[in-house]
Amino acid sequence: MSLRCGAVFLFVFAPATIAQTTHVVGPGGFQQIQNAIAVAAPGDIILVPPGNWYGFTTSIGVTVRGMGAGVIVNGVTATLQPGQTLHLIDLEIWPTTGVTISGGGADLDRCTIDTCTVSSSDVSLQSCVVNGYTFFGLGKQALDATNASLTAIDSEFTGGRGNAQAGWSSSHGIRLQGSVLRGSRLVVRGGEGQGSSSIGPKPALLATNSAVWISDSTLIGGAVPGGPPTACPVVVQGAVSGRLTRSSLTPNCASSFPTSGPLLGMHRPSPLQSPGPFTLEFQTEPNALVGVYFAAGLGRLSIPGIEQAILLDAATASPLDILVADTAGAVVGTWNVPAGFGNAKLWLQAIGTAAPGFLLQASPVGGGVVR
Repeated sequence: MSLRCGAVFLFVFAPATIAQTTHVVGPGGFQQIQNAIAVAAPGDIILVPPGNWYGFTTSIGVTVRGMGAGVIVNGVTATLQPGQTLHLIDLEIWPTTGVTISGGGADLDRCTIDTCTVSSSDVSLQSCVVNGYTFFGLGKQALDATNASLTAIDSEFTGGRGNAQAGWSSSHGIRLQGSVLRGSRLVVRGGEGQGSSSIGPKPALLATNSAVWISDSTLIGGAVPGGPPTACPVVVQGAVSGRLTRSSLTPNCASSFPTSGPLLGMHRPSPLQSPGPFTLEFQTEPNALVGVYFAAGLGRLSIPGIEQAILLDAATASPLDILVADTAGAVVGTWNVPAGFGNAKLWLQAIGTAAPGFLLQASPVGGGVVR
């Protein structure tokens, strides 16, 4: 069931499309991505064809988009000011630096990444594959976040494999320190290892003084190569809040971290296209009401009565739809993106009712740059 707010979608979305310059890397364009960034302004778009490209650094929010399979970038380092958001789309980003983001915000969409390090930044990951690795004895986590706010859907995180002979450390799928993670439809694996201590199997998720809400996901502890998982999939240290819901843990170790309670999960079957329909699937409590909102950007706002923060830009946010879950808690919403909105940004988030005794639940965010 849907109670739609229809035309609001177009009227609020339209003013958010601002003038952007498109820069092309490759034949007939810039020699490297870094050359395009040197002349770009915040909000500009950089299109990159398939090939192996030097890594780049940026201090401004731009969109770097791969134009086909096999767009390989050898490292991304972003040091961003508040209000600047970097969009990385359809890229393969290799070590040794992987992706390093500090400050501002970032949107990683359908990227394959060898290690992602985030500090004091708001980051969204959608349909990404992130791998940890070992390098000269250092175990790099797949996702390593410090004082960060993260939202992730439809993504995989696999810790790096330790090497006993070389003494190289294994690593976690996700390590959080003083951070917030809201995830749905994730697969998180701890790194394989041999023996104990730093080179042994690692938990999939290590959270220290953080808040974690993960639903509809699979978390697998690390294993000795060729053996079953032996490391507990989730380890918490210090003050950690949140819960895991509708998720499988292997092995099923005893943990003080809650593994039940309402959460509003999200799945994005495919990216935004203009023109065309855009679908999001939600999972919540049976027969729950789900309100869907959209905005032209991301933000962070805590509202009394809602357990998780609202991650949409308050200045451009607007209601889009009201949906009703079926008896299994499943909800599907489909909306039309008008023609002429390619490269615009559109984000959606839902708020749903919960069981008695719980606050309203806010989902992760989905959407991003319109193709």
